[in-house]
Amino acid sequence: MTVERNDKYSGVLPESPCTYSVKEIAAILGVSKKTAYKLCEENLFVTKRIGRIIRINKDSFEDWMNSKPD
Repeated sequence: MTVERNDKYSGVLPESPCTYSVKEIAAILGVSKKTAYKLCEENLFVTKRIGRIIRINKDSFEDWMNSKPD
């Protein structure tokens, strides 16, 4: 039995993914995971839920983080 190779995906992840996890933004901001989840619920930056996992768009998060307070 042979397995066909999929040439579209090399199996190598990009060096710098374009998303953060909730755990990563919690560490970046120096807050708890619970607080990071609350921030995600406030739609301050682009998030996507994939099953039970929440991924945060890196560009939108960094734009929000670097923006001046209202």
